[in-house]
Amino acid sequence: MPRLFVAINLPKEITEALYKGVLYLRDNSLSANPSRKENLHLTLAFIGETPKVNNAISALKSINVTPFEITLAGVGAFSSKEGKLCFAKAKESSSLSNAATSVRGALAAYGFETDPKPFKPHITLCRQFAPSSSYKAEELCTILPETSFPVGEISLMRSERINGRLVYTEVFKKIL
Repeated sequence: MPRLFVAINLPKEITEALYKGVLYLRDNSLSANPSRKENLHLTLAFIGETPKVNNAISALKSINVTPFEITLAGVGAFSSKEGKLCFAKAKESSSLSNAATSVRGALAAYGFETDPKPFKPHITLCRQFAPSSSYKAEELCTILPETSFPVGEISLMRSERINGRLVYTEVFKKIL
C-alpha cells in the first residue's frame, strides 16, 4: 500500500545549498541519519499508508492556492528518543500557512486524516543526530544563509524503501 505525503519540492539551487548543511551535520556527528539530497522537501501534510491515491489527487486538484514565496532562515531541532532531528527553518508566513491549511482541508474533505499537530514549516536535514565536539550551530547557520524561493506547485509524493533506501517519487503535481 502506498505511503503518501504532500510536499513542496525545492528548486535545484536550494537543494544544493541545503545539502551542504546535511554534509556538515554528517561530518560533525557521533551518529546521524542524514537526508538524501534528492529527498529534501517541505512537507505540507503527511497522509500515510492508503490505497486511495486517486482520492488524494482529487483533493489536491480541488485546492485554490496562489503562488507564493518561502524564506528559509536558521536551523532548529526536535528531540526524540532516537536523537535529534535537525532542520532548516522556513519562516512562517500567511501564504505558507494558508497552503498547508488548504491542503489539509481538501484531504479531510476527501476522507483523509492528517497529522493533527500544528504545522511547523521545516526541511529535515538529518535524523538521529548526535553532535560531536566539532559541531557548532553557528557554523551550520553560516553554511545555510537566509534565502527565498518562489513556490508555484505542490506535489503528492509516494514514500517507499527500495533496496534499503528511502525513495520519494512524485505521483501528482498541482500547478498553483
